[in-house]
Amino acid sequence: MSLLDDLGLSFKKSPEEKKIEETRKLIRQSEEKRNALLSALKEEEQKILESSDEVYKKMGNYIHSRIADVKSSGLMNDQMEVFVKIIEENKEKIVALAEKKDSINARYGEEIDILEASMPTQPKVEEKVENPRKKDCPNCGKANEADASFCGNCGTKL
Repeated sequence: MSLLDDLGLSFKKSPEEKKIEETRKLIRQSEEKRNALLSALKEEEQKILESSDEVYKKMGNYIHSRIADVKSSGLMNDQMEVFVKIIEENKEKIVALAEKKDSINARYGEEIDILEASMPTQPKVEEKVENPRKKDCPNCGKANEADASFCGNCGTKL
C-alpha cells in the first residue's frame, strides 16, 4: 500500500468521473466537428456572396454604359438575362447552404444533447472537515487551540 492509500486519499478517478470526462471529450469533439463544418459553409457562402456582388457591379456598369440601348430595348437583353440568371442561381445556392447549416446545427445539437443527458451527475465534493481541536479567530482567522479564551495572534476574545 502507498502512503496515500494509508491516509485514505486517492487520486484515481471513479467510474462516474471517468464517464463524465469521456462524455465531455465526446461533446467537445462533436462541437469542433460542427463548428468546422459550419465554418466551411460560411466560407463557401461568402464566396458566393462576393461573386454575386461582382455580378451586380458588372451588371450596373453594363446598364450604365448601355443606358440608351437598355431603354430602347425595353430594359432587357441577352446580357441582362445572363446576369439575372447568375444572381438567381446564387440565391438558390445560398438557400441550399442555409438548409445545410440548419441540418448540421440540428444533427450536432441532438448529438450533444444526447451526450449531455448520458453524462452522470458530478460527484459531490466533500466539505472540508474542521479540526475539532482548533478554533479560528473571528478577527484575524488564525487557528487557536479549542480551549483558548483569547486569540494567540491578535488577542481577540474567542
